[in-house]
Amino acid sequence: MIPIVSAQTTLYPNATLENESMWGRNEVAYESNLYQVSLEDGHWTVVVQTTFDLEVKITVATDSNMNNTIATSGSDWGNFPRVDFDLASNDTVAVRYRIGIRLGGR
Repeated sequence: MIPIVSAQTTLYPNATLENESMWGRNEVAYESNLYQVSLEDGHWTVVVQTTFDLEVKITVATDSNMNNTIATSGSDWGNFPRVDFDLASNDTVAVRYRIGIRLGGR
């Protein structure tokens, strides 16, 4: 049995988070899929790895409401566990991922 822990809400550059709880978009705790990280200018990559056959979509924005999106890992249904983006100056960004279960035939 795997214990459920609340997700950390802050990311740190080049530091891997492990054993985070992943919530589906219909779950009450869905907001725990939102992280914030302060980054320096330059090129950055976000990767979500799962041990199950899940579909992942990542969105990066300059605000926690995700209104000012700067990168999205995919534009349709599918598994898009990686997104690259560039920052022109130091900034705090919000990273949200959505997960779904992959059903047959893909």
